[in-house]
Amino acid sequence: MKKLFSSLFLIIFILHGVFADKQDDATLPRDYTFTIYPGTAKYFTMEQANEGYMSLSRMVNRGIDYTIGDKKLFNFIPAGELLKCAIPLFTSPVTHEEGHRSILTNQDIGSIAMPFFNSHGAAYVRGVTDDTLKQFRNDDYPSFIRMYTAGIESDYMMARRGERMAAFGEDSASVLWADFLTREFMVSQYMFLSVLYNISEKLDEDGEDSGKIFALKEEADEKKRDIVGMDTFGAVHFLFHPDAAYKRYIQWDDLNRQEKDFLVYRMGLRSLLNLVSPMTLAKPYFSIGEDMSITGSLGYCLAPFGDFIDENVYFTYRDVHLAAYIREYENKKHWFPAFGVSLCDFRPVDWLSISVDTHLWVQPKHLDFYTSQKSYGGAVKISTDIFLPFLSGSQKNMALNLSLLVKSAGFLPEVESHDELFRFTMGVTIRF
Repeated sequence: MKKLFSSLFLIIFILHGVFADKQDDATLPRDYTFTIYPGTAKYFTMEQANEGYMSLSRMVNRGIDYTIGDKKLFNFIPAGELLKCAIPLFTSPVTHEEGHRSILTNQDIGSIAMPFFNSHGAAYVRGVTDDTLKQFRNDDYPSFIRMYTAGIESDYMMARRGERMAAFGEDSASVLWADFLTREFMVSQYMFLSVLYNISEKLDEDGEDSGKIFALKEEADEKKRDIVGMDTFGAVHFLFHPDAAYKRYIQWDDLNRQEKDFLVYRMGLRSLLNLVSPMTLAKPYFSIGEDMSITGSLGYCLAPFGDFIDENVYFTYRDVHLAAYIREYENKKHWFPAFGVSLCDFRPVDWLSISVDTHLWVQPKHLDFYTSQKSYGGAVKISTDIFLPFLSGSQKNMALNLSLLVKSAGFLPEVESHDELFRFTMGVTIRF
């Protein structure tokens, strides 16, 4: 895992040095939002953690540009770019582990996030007993599966945030790109790692070492164990076998051939779709004349009942920013369509910003892995930033951030609850 970590850093740094454009291509004043009240007393929600991390990450990278600039180490290594690439490799587990933990918190299960790599090269959420997790599985099986996949879901949504902000000129690609690329690689490597296990198994005739590429050993104290072990192995094992005997750390050698094929030929190969984005090469958008721009991407992530593929489009015409996606959910072998359209950061007057997100979906009934039965749902979220009117037009300002989410039953990324939901949130937005 440490070799993989070092290789990931080297790849990102080289790509950043080759493709990153140091030009400030932000076209809007930079806004940094922090949610103070996330609509619940259960801190932190996945969206709250992701939003706050993204704002802090952008502030830090902007500070690096301001203080370090073009200074070089040993007269040839760009110090600022090196730092930008290194930081997310150490700090991105913060939101990844909060993603896992937020699912437990939504179920009133206490846990402790430990987001910095330990001696095994792994970050943990711990403090939960096996009996508690067994009861969780009995009470809410889709949420139990999502506990395994929520870290990857968080990384995926963080990448989409960065991609959208760059597409609409909310911040420069040079500020957003290192974290974006780290997230894309993290999502893909979690699932593509199964391909490496499979290759190792085929090369190793006796099979004794095929599962030892990265194998966590269960700690003697239950409360010191990670809640999931290897995210994808546990999710797939329990998707296929809801009644299987509970085991905390599912290893490669615990999986049958059907589960391994699902990990390799479905999840592993589909995860490469996440690299299909102009932002992978630090290209935030394509201009069409002076008033119009467009860009898009493909995406792949996991769901409580299987997975989904996204086709994303970001379109700008003057001051209007529209984002849309078409999504294909799949459980074991049935497809279910979904789509969404968003009006992003519309500013009718200097002191007001409005965003509207709409989602419609068809999903498996009861979020079940095997069923062909369908359930229909959707969600609408309205967000506003109300800035101080006496500083209207200024590049420095502060706003009250308010949002309202109305959601039917079903799965919506970054929203922990699968039930109907009416959620009001409040925070602050800083502009400078």
